[in-house]
Amino acid sequence: MRVGLDFDNTLAEYDHLFANLAVETGLFAKSPGGKRDVRDQLRLRPNGEYLWRRLQAMAYGPCLDEAQLFAGAAEFLTACRDAKIEVVIVSHKTRFPACKEFKTDMRQAALDWMKRRDFFIVDGFALKSENIHFADSRSEKVQMISELKCNFFVDDLEEVFIEPGFPVSTGKVLFAPDQTRSSLPVKHCRHWKEIADVIIGQPAYA
Repeated sequence: MRVGLDFDNTLAEYDHLFANLAVETGLFAKSPGGKRDVRDQLRLRPNGEYLWRRLQAMAYGPCLDEAQLFAGAAEFLTACRDAKIEVVIVSHKTRFPACKEFKTDMRQAALDWMKRRDFFIVDGFALKSENIHFADSRSEKVQMISELKCNFFVDDLEEVFIEPGFPVSTGKVLFAPDQTRSSLPVKHCRHWKEIADVIIGQPAYA
């Protein structure tokens, strides 16, 4: 079996990072909440879209190491390793941010984040470095998922599953912790434990 995973907001969790950056950069006197709250409130400002893109460039680049692995993801990845399920990561992530003020290679930052969390060592999650893929666009990402012949794909964005060309044979698993339901024909999971139950078919947690 081959399981495909998204990276941003699926494996890497950014809520606390965006909340901290929003205050540290002087955009807010106190944290407005998680990533979505920061985004929505910034976009209400006259230059809000620029401010949001600048904050994204910081979070996905030089500050990425402050992002956390989602609760339960480590247990899922360990269960896949033990069950000899191949895991591939397919991320829609350009190499450099749209905000030209920052020059960090965002793909390398993501790889470094994974290395520091033992993604590629035998006693860690034992992923193969060649199984990490980055796409410049959503359509390219979907093409990669199709070419990789993933049995399942886990993503936090519903838009990925309705993108033209998404393979019919790939099981759609929507990871949306803050969403109560989805109108799409997907398996909606709010925790990585639920994802493990769907994909591995047995509890991965004590």
